[in-house]
Amino acid sequence: GGEIALSVFGVVLSCSGMFQHVYTGVGQAIQPIASNNYGAGRFYRIFQLSRISLATVVLMGIVFAALGLLFPTQIVQFFMDVTPEVLEASPEIVRIYFLSFLFMGINIWATSYFQAIMRTVTSCVLTILRGFVVSGILLYLLPVLIGGVSGVWWAMVLTEGGVAMITLLCVKTANRNMKVVQAHLNKGYSDE
Repeated sequence: GGEIALSVFGVVLSCSGMFQHVYTGVGQAIQPIASNNYGAGRFYRIFQLSRISLATVVLMGIVFAALGLLFPTQIVQFFMDVTPEVLEASPEIVRIYFLSFLFMGINIWATSYFQAIMRTVTSCVLTILRGFVVSGILLYLLPVLIGGVSGVWWAMVLTEGGVAMITLLCVKTANRNMKVVQAHLNKGYSDE
């Protein structure tokens, strides 16, 4: 995309870094609470915590994506002195890439969540899928399929969205398994 696209991408990466830190903060905030309750067998508290924290990152993702969709040139102007070429290129790049923030929070939150409930392999696999496998494949394929640099911007959106779907399935499975364990624990207490 040339130096103009790279300069806008630098702004997008700065925003991405800030938003990732916010998402990580939510994940780190739930981790000690979830792990403590997991160890104590109080899974119902984990379910409540996961609903609240997941809703938080989804809401944040909507706000972050909306900022990029509504104010793409203003975001770029906040970070750098712009030229007319940068102003022309920035709306497409910012609007497409900021869509990935809708899903990014789910993926980052889930890594902390799975670690807290002793599903470290799941956490690791999802991180590798998101960071290397899916994004790497899409970064090579989409520019060819879509044509040009737009494929690069869409690669991150599709990576985050695809991994978020897998992540939500893993969360549902893990929670279902904990509900089964909780039912056995409750039955054991009632038998005594």
